[in-house]
Parts: sequence; C-alpha cells; structure tokens
Amino acid sequence: MIAATQKKNGVWMGGGLSLGYNEPASGSRSLRINEAEEDVVRLSCQTYLALGPDCPSQSFSER
Repeated sequence: MIAATQKKNGVWMGGGLSLGYNEPASGSRSLRINEAEEDVVRLSCQTYLALGPDCPSQSFSER
C-alpha cells in the first residue's frame, strides 16, 4: 500500500532514471525535469500520438 501511495504522489524511490529527468535535489524525492532532454521527450510523444503505436519508433529514435 505504501508503494502505491508513493507512486501516486510521484515519489522517486531510486533506480534508473527515465529520459527527460534528473535525480532529485538533496533531501527530496521528486524528480527534476532535464531541460536539455525535454525537447526530445516532447517530440517523441508527439510523434507517437500522431503516428500511433505502429510507428517505426526505433528507427525514428536512431536518427
């Protein structure tokens, strides 16, 4: 139950970071947005929404 509450509240419990995020500031458990990767993440999401799940995402990401 605790893990579900932490997930719902966006609390980072460690592990690998997703593209577009930086580790939390000292003493915090909230991830910070990586502004250098923000445009890549936004383009990736927009492309997925435009082309759907059958888009060639792997070849797109390798460009």
